[in-house]
Amino acid sequence: MKLDIKIGDKVQVNQGKFAGKEAKILFLDKKNKRARLEGLKKHKVKTKKGDSKDLHGTFHFSSLTLVKPEQPKKEEKTEAPAETTKTEAPKEDAKAEEKKD
Repeated sequence: MKLDIKIGDKVQVNQGKFAGKEAKILFLDKKNKRARLEGLKKHKVKTKKGDSKDLHGTFHFSSLTLVKPEQPKKEEKTEAPAETTKTEAPKEDAKAEEKKD
């Protein structure tokens, strides 16, 4: 199954408590067809040590709609200056001179 969404894409939630909200995809679980979205379904849970831990819920792919795909980063092409080998130019001239003689 081909996925239309990728990490970094902006999606909109269609169903449930967060319907209509837009968020960026942080993580994809392709096996279970679920995605973790930035800032949505975030819970704080206290651990046994007394610390608090942030947990993130996930959304099923079927409840998401792609709003804006992530644009691939444009790689700046640094072109090397065209090198004309200086050793070849005299050889060609030397060959041309030999043919003239």
